[in-house]
Amino acid sequence: GHAAPTLQQITWATQTAARYLPGTTCLVQGLAALRLGTSAGYPVTMNIGTTKEVNGALKAHAWVEYQGQVILGAAEGINYTPLLVWAERGWRSARAEQS
Repeated sequence: GHAAPTLQQITWATQTAARYLPGTTCLVQGLAALRLGTSAGYPVTMNIGTTKEVNGALKAHAWVEYQGQVILGAAEGINYTPLLVWAERGWRSARAEQS
């Protein structure tokens, strides 16, 4: 009998754990939130995308969404192009998800 955690609790727990684990990346946090969210019954999706920096370097980022809203890994002021998305069916090309 325990109630499932809320998405806010899952996000908080993921971010809090990351502060205490050196080297935790957005990918690691995203995978943790994805696992916790889906285990609690939320249809969350995880995205992996890239952007090109001013100096031409490619930068990657992972973030988690619920019903189209970013719940973990919001990148303020940076527009990442989604490449892969994990939905309930597994990894897919972001282009396949958009069509």
